[in-house]
Amino acid sequence: MDELSLGELIAVLTLGQDNSFGQPLESQMRSTLLAVWLAWSAGLGAEVRDTAYWCAQLRYLGCTAHAHEVSVMFGDDIATRGRTLTYDASNPAEVLRDALAFGLPGQRGVARLGAVVSILAGGRKFAQMNFRSGCEAGDVLAARLTMSQPVRDALACTFERWNGKGQPNGIKGDRIPLAMRIVHLTHDAEALARLRSPAEAITLIGERSGRAYDPGLVAEFLPVAAGFFGRLDKLDPWDAVLACEPEPRRPPPVIRREHERRPGRPG
Repeated sequence: MDELSLGELIAVLTLGQDNSFGQPLESQMRSTLLAVWLAWSAGLGAEVRDTAYWCAQLRYLGCTAHAHEVSVMFGDDIATRGRTLTYDASNPAEVLRDALAFGLPGQRGVARLGAVVSILAGGRKFAQMNFRSGCEAGDVLAARLTMSQPVRDALACTFERWNGKGQPNGIKGDRIPLAMRIVHLTHDAEALARLRSPAEAITLIGERSGRAYDPGLVAEFLPVAAGFFGRLDKLDPWDAVLACEPEPRRPPPVIRREHERRPGRPG
């Protein structure tokens, strides 16, 4: 039997992230392919392309770290995460509308009014706390998976946006690593094309240029987007993603249980 590669382990984790957002399996693999193709099409080089490859698959690695808090605030945490795939997270008004529409769903009447006031008062701090905890949990796991520092630095900007309206640190523009700027665009493009339509995805990506996405990357993406979407529908995402695994392919790390690391125990 061939030795398991790091790419195969990461691919399994990617399927788990699909589940945590209530999406069909291999959805995030489809966005990974878009990221690789865009980096290649834009001539960005192997280092950026390889970093985007890992980031696209691990982007939401830590997102269930705050599942309890999200479920307390919004009810169904999986449905809540799923809604974020298509709205414009660079637009605070759109994010706020979502929070007001779905926040504290068990409250009614006067209690509902109080719930809305509490969301308005503490919503930003709540978001910052949750996004920060997700990034921190993701970084711990990425380190244990032996991801490189460029990958970890990019993953720390998972929820940032080009215009600085993202979370948790308000990092903006080209301070966001290029690989993550690619993933921001292609992950949203995949979800919009699949959940709405390819034509609407292309329109919305263009409209969000300079807010959610690096305008230079949008300019590279729009002319090839329709071809990329058509190509996605003709291949097996699992096989295609594994075929793109950066060389040399590595075996997965041996991750030992914490109790095996205690002093006095072998290994």
